Amino acid sequence: MGDCKASPLGTEFPAMSDGHVTWAERDRMAKLYQQGRSQVAMGLEIGRHPSTISPELRRNATGGEYLAAQEQEQTERRRRERLLTRKVSTFVAAATQAAAPHGPPSASHRGHAP
Repeated sequence: MGDCKASPLGTEFPAMSDGHVTWAERDRMAKLYQQGRSQVAMGLEIGRHPSTISPELRRNATGGEYLAAQEQEQTERRRRERLLTRKVSTFVAAATQAAAPHGPPSASHRGHAP
């Protein structure tokens, strides 16, 4: 399971992961949620820290059900939107830089005689 960190209760949780929750992890989480498992138990089962489980459930657990497919679709939509926002921001920054004057104005541009 990799690096683990002990909780005050003596339970070892997986170290926090930099990676996104996968479709397979969401699917497993949905099954565990339906079984009434706690966030701690889910985290130990799928190899994620309970602090990763909490936001996943908060976003898509409704009526006693965790909708893994819905969460996966929303995650993919958010990623596409972030990518689009980055592309637009990069384009605007490049256009602004290209339109800006380069260097200090020369004497001829300031109305001075040579």
